[in-house]
Parts: sequence; structure tokens; C-alpha cells
Amino acid sequence: MKKIQLGLAIIGLGLASSTVFAAADGTVTVTGKIVDQTCTVGGTAGNYTVVLPTVGKSTLATAATTNGDTKFTINLTACPVGNVGVYYDNTNANINTAGRLNNTVTTGGATNVNIQLLNSAKAVIDLTKDRTGQNIVTSNVATANGSANLDFYARYYATGATTAVFKQVCVNFYTLTRLASPQGTLITSAQAGIVITGTRVIYPSDKEFVSVQLTNVGDQVALVQSWVDSKDIIADPTTTQAPFIVTPPITTIEAAKGQSLRVIFNQKQKLATDRETLFWLNVLDIPAKPTAEANYLQFAIRNRLKLFYRPTGIKMEQQQAFQKVELQRVNNQLQINNPTPYYLNFGKSNLVLKNGAPSEIKNLSFIEPFSKQQIEVENLSDAKSVQLYLINDYGSLSTIEKQF
Repeated sequence: MKKIQLGLAIIGLGLASSTVFAAADGTVTVTGKIVDQTCTVGGTAGNYTVVLPTVGKSTLATAATTNGDTKFTINLTACPVGNVGVYYDNTNANINTAGRLNNTVTTGGATNVNIQLLNSAKAVIDLTKDRTGQNIVTSNVATANGSANLDFYARYYATGATTAVFKQVCVNFYTLTRLASPQGTLITSAQAGIVITGTRVIYPSDKEFVSVQLTNVGDQVALVQSWVDSKDIIADPTTTQAPFIVTPPITTIEAAKGQSLRVIFNQKQKLATDRETLFWLNVLDIPAKPTAEANYLQFAIRNRLKLFYRPTGIKMEQQQAFQKVELQRVNNQLQINNPTPYYLNFGKSNLVLKNGAPSEIKNLSFIEPFSKQQIEVENLSDAKSVQLYLINDYGSLSTIEKQF
């Protein structure tokens, strides 16, 4: 029996709606068998475990044939209202030019077979594309602290006559989800073992460090790696240019135990003193490798929280800043002006129509300090006012209503 390992790729769970982001990240390992006879192995075992069926090599005898379509579901819990979706990052060298995962075993490895990923409608996911060019899976979360099930498929893909092999594929992924819930409580992503207290990190410029509390709610020890990046989602601890150090950068957390991280500004960059600067705190939860030799799909979760560096020179209170938001109609678009030193982070917002009915404003995420944004809004001509739900430092929503 020959072994085949299909190389690392990066996957991401992302918001289809424009909103505040957190994140998560992971490793997918898919294994299966191709034997000389046709056999069937079915079922799943454990969270996010996908069993590829055992198939006869005769079913993968010619190029472009596929077999073993196996569904797996990513379940997101404790979600805020809005759309969540899944996309795959395209930066890993082990993704081939056809957008599938390559074999990385060079000694004794099988040839002529890849792993292909598909979305819930069984449309092929091309891993060479960025998230705007992929068949993104989305689900709408209608209520606060709701859940979403995101379905995918993995299958064998022959590039020629396939030999009898043992197959394994590892895939890393990012998950992006809203940072805040209306209650401002703990947010968990994809049933992660590690949860983070709070939905964002505020770093006052006069502090030597700020602390972030992690808790392992899983039943196994967790290996956790943490770092800060400067808005670059694919940056890792070796490439990030953010002027922050996280200690401990790597740690283990026992089941039902906690760990406090320290985020320290290292003074290597001169940041603005009249407005906030946005960075991202990353917390990667790396699962232990299963001990049993079985077909499995395994996720490591990366949470990605906004980190706001806030100069002490800002005298205006955040709630005061929310009241200074300016709205107007410009060429049939809604223009939102932020004349304040704060980032404006929006939850679900609505137009209030002249008949009193609400009409949801889509594609509204956040606006940088001292800037403005124009967006297309349905029913704008029939609106008498706008209700904006702004996410504050505690992760809860502050509501303001502006008349036209």
C-alpha cells in the first residue's frame, strides 16, 4: 500500500456581508483508500471528520474521472446577525495549476490522483483563485447568537491511471466571522476549543501592555500560537510587520484551563496621534493529530480580532463620536461621513421608510477615521431616516437614528 500526502493549502471562512471581522483558521486532513477491489467505507467520526470512501482503482483509471464524493459540514455557533461564508486562500505552493491539491510524498508515493474540493452545490472550488473568484458558500444568520451550517465535498480526482494507495490531504483554513454580538459576550467560531474573552482589543497608547484572556473549552490540550498583523490576512508570525509583540507567542492550554496573553507595543513604528490605527490579533488553535489510522478531516481554528491602537490625545468619547456621524443622499447613494478619530464599526443597519417599514442596508462594514463612504442602498428615495447600529468597545451595539 503506497502513501500519498496532499499538501497544505489555506482555506478561509469569510463574511459575505461587509462587517466587522474576527477570524479563525485551521487544518483539514482528508484520508482515504483506493484498493484493487471496489469496497465501501462510510460514516464520520468526531467533529469535522470526513471519511472518504474506499474505492476500486478501476474507478479512477482515466484522467479527469472522479470518485468518492464525501460531504462535510462546518458548523458555526454563537454567530451575530448577517451572512457568513467560506473561501479558500490560494497562496500555498502545493496547490496545482488546476486548483486541486498535489501529492507531496516523493518516496513511495502514489501518482495520478489529487483531492478536489467542491461547495454545497457541488461546484468545483478552484484553489488558484482568490475569494472573489471562487464559488463561495454562504449562509444567513437571522438571529443573534445563531448558527450556520456550511457544506462542502471532497473527492478523488484522477489525472491518469491510479494505483492502489492510501491517501491523506492536509488543508489549513482561515475563518472570518463578525467580531461582535448584540450582547457583547464571548464569540466562538466553528466550535473552536479556544475562545477569547471580548470581541476586540483596545490598546491605549499610554499602556505598557494589554491582556487578552483565552479559555480552552475543549476536552483536549490545545497548542496556541498568537501574533499581530497589519490588515494582511495571510501574514504569519515570520512575515508580519505590525509593531506589536504577543507573549507567550506559543503556548499549550489544558482542557478547561485558561491563559492570559500580553500584547506589547514595541515602539518600532510611529503611529498617528490624532486617530485610531487598526491592527489584527491572531490566535491559532492547533489540534493534536489523531492517533488512529483512519480517514479524517481536521480543523485548526484561527480567531482574528480587531486591535485598535488608541492615542491618549483623543479627547472625544466614543459615544460622542457616534452622534457626530453625518448622512446625506449623493447621486442616489447613501453617503456616510465619519468626522471623528474613531473607526466606525457597523452591525445591522436599516433605512426607515416613509411608511414606517425597515429596509436593511447591505454592504456597510466600517469606516476609517476622518473619511467617508458611499454605498448603493435599495429604497433610498423612499426613506425618511436611517437607523445605524454601531459596535462599541464592549462589543455591544449603540443605536443612533439620523433624519434626512
